[in-house]
Amino acid sequence: MEKQVLIVSTSHDEESISPVRQKLTSRGYEVVTYQTDKVLNGLSHFSLDLSTDGYIDIQYKDKSIAPNDIVVAMNFCQRMSVKNVYHF
Repeated sequence: MEKQVLIVSTSHDEESISPVRQKLTSRGYEVVTYQTDKVLNGLSHFSLDLSTDGYIDIQYKDKSIAPNDIVVAMNFCQRMSVKNVYHF
């Protein structure tokens, strides 16, 4: 599996996130947009499993978003530019 770009935000920021996601996708990146409000409302599936040997498995909408699968994570604030960028 190719590493993915993870965007963490809310569905309220879709207008701001959509152009960024489109540019990344057009350049060949797989983009996962984690919307915290949908997880908190039970509208999107999220699971986190920790094994006894330290392995982390994180699933969001049937996609792995574990640290080994993500190359860059971006945290968007409502109606603002990228707040934090994490490179893995």
